[in-house]
Amino acid sequence: MWEFAGFNYPSWWNGKFASPESTKALKQLKATGADSATIVATSFLDTTESSKIVSKQSTESLENVEKAIVDAKNQGLSVLLKPHVDLSNGQWRGSLDPTDRKAFFDNYKDLILDYAKLAQKHDAKALVIGTELVKLTGEADKDAWLDIIKEVRQVYDGKLTYAANWDNIENISFAEGLDFVGVDAYFPLTANKDASVDELVQTWTSTPEIEDIKQLTNGQSIVDWLEQVSTDYGKPIAFTEIGYRSLDGTAAKPYEFQGGGKIDFEEQSRLYEAVFKVFGGDVPEAGNVDWFKGAQFWNWYATESQNNDPTDLDYPILGKPSELIFKEYSAQLTDGNPDGGNGNPTDPTGGGTDPVIGDVDFSVGNEWNAGFTGNIEITNTGDTAINGWKLEFDAPFEVNSIWGGKITSHEGNRYEITNVDWDGVIAAGESIKLGFNGSNSDNMDLALSNVELNDVLIATTDQTSNSAMV
Repeated sequence: MWEFAGFNYPSWWNGKFASPESTKALKQLKATGADSATIVATSFLDTTESSKIVSKQSTESLENVEKAIVDAKNQGLSVLLKPHVDLSNGQWRGSLDPTDRKAFFDNYKDLILDYAKLAQKHDAKALVIGTELVKLTGEADKDAWLDIIKEVRQVYDGKLTYAANWDNIENISFAEGLDFVGVDAYFPLTANKDASVDELVQTWTSTPEIEDIKQLTNGQSIVDWLEQVSTDYGKPIAFTEIGYRSLDGTAAKPYEFQGGGKIDFEEQSRLYEAVFKVFGGDVPEAGNVDWFKGAQFWNWYATESQNNDPTDLDYPILGKPSELIFKEYSAQLTDGNPDGGNGNPTDPTGGGTDPVIGDVDFSVGNEWNAGFTGNIEITNTGDTAINGWKLEFDAPFEVNSIWGGKITSHEGNRYEITNVDWDGVIAAGESIKLGFNGSNSDNMDLALSNVELNDVLIATTDQTSNSAMV
C-alpha cells in the first residue's frame, strides 16, 4: 500500500490560492480519487550566487498558503507542504550556488521554519525541506541541512523529506535526518513514442536503453537502483514529483515542460499505467516494492480552467485517459475508496433502493488513422445511489482496451461492461467516467445503439447521448 497518491498543487501568483477558482480546482483534484495534495509556493533569489530570498508577485503569501491547506483538508485531502526557491533570471534552481553559504542557509532556515509552523498547525502529512538544490546537498553543506532539520523538528512533528532531482539521488548527505527520501522522478525512459505499457514497464525493470540512465544506475534497472539507494540510506523512497505531458515523445524527456508537438493522450496514459504497475507491486520483475511509499504527480493547477482543457499538451490529466488510469490504480494502492464503497453489478438497486434516473453520454475524443478514444459518462440524476452498474451496447467498432470499467462479455458487436471495485457506487447527482481505445477500420459511424443500463433499455437507435429510469 502507498501512503499517498496525489498531485503537486502549485501557484505562481499571489492570491490565486485564496480565490474561488482554487477551491474549485481542489474539488476537481479530489474527484480524481487522489487522497493528497502537495501545496507548492515559490520564493526567489536574484542569481545563482545570491543568498537573499525574496517574495515577489508570483509568491503566494503564507496566509494564502494556509487558505489552500484549509481548502484541501476540507475536501478530505491530506496535505504535504513543498516550498520552492527559484531564480529570478530564469535559470534552473539546481544551478543555485550561493557565494555566502552561511547567509543563504540562515535565510533558508527562516523560510522553512515558517512552513514548518504551518505544517504543525494544520497537521500536514509531510514537509519537503528542499527541492532539486543539486549544488547544495553534498558533504560541505551537510551540517547546515542537519541544523535546519533539528530546528524544524522542534516546531513540527510530522514527516520530513527532501525532493532530490532524479540524477542527484545518491548525493543527499543529510538523508539520515529525513523520514523518507523524495525523488523528482523525471527519468528519460525510451525514445519509442509508441511503446506499449509492457514495454514501458520494462524501461523501469530492465537495463536502461538510454545510455545516460544506464551510466547513472551502473547498469541496474531503475527500480533495482532505487531500491539500492533506499537500502543504502536506510530510508523509504517516494516520488515527490513524477509526471508526463500529453505530448508525443514525452517518455524520452518528461522533464521538458515547454515546447510544442503532437498531442498524444495515449502515451501519457500508458506512462501513468506503467508507473502504477511497477511501483504498485503488479510486476514480478520489480520485486518487493515495500520500500516505495507513494507518489505526488506533477501537476494540478490552482486555476480550474487551466486543468480543464483536455486538448492541451500540458501535464494535468483532467478529462484525459490518464485521469481514469489514475483513479483506478490510486484507489487500489491507498486506504481510501474515493467512491464510497464497492459496487455489486448483480444487485444494481443495492438491495432495495428506489429506482433512480440515469444518463449515459458517449463522446469521441482524440482520433488518429482508424483509431480513436471513446469516453462514456454515467450520471445518476436521481435521489438515491446506484450501487453497482452494468452497461450494455452495440458498437460498429472494436473496443480494444478500457479503463474505469471491465468488459465482462463481448459477442459480435454487443459489449457488456461492469464497474470496477472503486467506481461501483454512483451517488445521487454524481457521475463516473470510463473510457476506451477503439478501432474503426471500416469507417463506421462512431455511435452506440441499443444501450442498456442495469438491464433497462435506454435507446434502440444510434445516438451518443441516452437516458433512462433504472
